[in-house]
Amino acid sequence: PDGDYLLSGRFTGTIYKISAKDGSIVWRLGGKHSDFKLDRHAVFSAQGHARVQTQTETHTTISLIDNAILNSDTTNDVSRGLLLVLRTDQKPMTASIVAQYNHPRHEYANNQGNFQILPNGNAFLGWRDQALQSEHTQDGKVVMEANLLPQLLSYRDFKLNWVGNPTQPPDVCGECLKEDDAIITVMQVSWNGAKEVAAWN
Repeated sequence: PDGDYLLSGRFTGTIYKISAKDGSIVWRLGGKHSDFKLDRHAVFSAQGHARVQTQTETHTTISLIDNAILNSDTTNDVSRGLLLVLRTDQKPMTASIVAQYNHPRHEYANNQGNFQILPNGNAFLGWRDQALQSEHTQDGKVVMEANLLPQLLSYRDFKLNWVGNPTQPPDVCGECLKEDDAIITVMQVSWNGAKEVAAWN
């Protein structure tokens, strides 16, 4: 909101706020040279997809994926989505957890992933490994879990309202089959993207 940038250094376990004016580091969150005193439960590592959610003169709320594992070093029992509130108007500056959303299978996602806050306040998370996605209520309860083919290793997953408007007509295929003494015509149709269609003639 103030025009600056967030840079997530996965291998340093640090999120940097970078000045848009001169490129200098405004502050470091996490890692060996953190400018914040982190609540012990708020420590993260190998993080990704850091985003500012809200910002005032005194507080900044950010979301991130805490993979919590780099090589064999871990900072938490499982990977998780974190919503942190940063208090920036005091010394030392502090960071504490607003909410956390644990990996639905209580595992580690070795790297990558994303965290989206939905309009209803739920959290939607993409976990790279197993191409897994999960939705959580505000108190962390898993209300949806799904995965694509595990070998796809999905990098980003989002939940959005979408209406398909195909630009081409349906593809139709007809086949005649002989069954006993009758000839049956079987028709198949595909209209890729037309999710509003309930029936066809």
